[in-house]
Amino acid sequence: MWKIGEIRIFVLKRAADNKQIIARLQPIQESTIHQTLGWEGEVVKLNGYIVSEEDRLALKSLVASGTTFPLTGYGTDYGDFLVSNVNFDQENVVSQTLRTDLPCDSPVFSFTLELFEEI
Repeated sequence: MWKIGEIRIFVLKRAADNKQIIARLQPIQESTIHQTLGWEGEVVKLNGYIVSEEDRLALKSLVASGTTFPLTGYGTDYGDFLVSNVNFDQENVVSQTLRTDLPCDSPVFSFTLELFEEI
């Protein structure tokens, strides 16, 4: 089972990327000049499902919190992350079986979550 903070999520895909921040100047008479300004920490992207309107709103509220939350999955602690972005789509589900502690007619949402690693 995966959790961000205390919110249960069902992850289908986990991806991560890193990038360097490079400014590019383009003078009129000369060639392009690149300046390295630093690098970002790891950006983690999760795709999965979340069940219930309450958990969807709780996950949505993490975007505006400005604090870090632990990300855990199947006994592994991935560290603390800031929630940068989250997108939801409600799935057309007749009866959900992901969370047996909730009613079978609870709504199911697919999500894409972008997390910034705490540096």
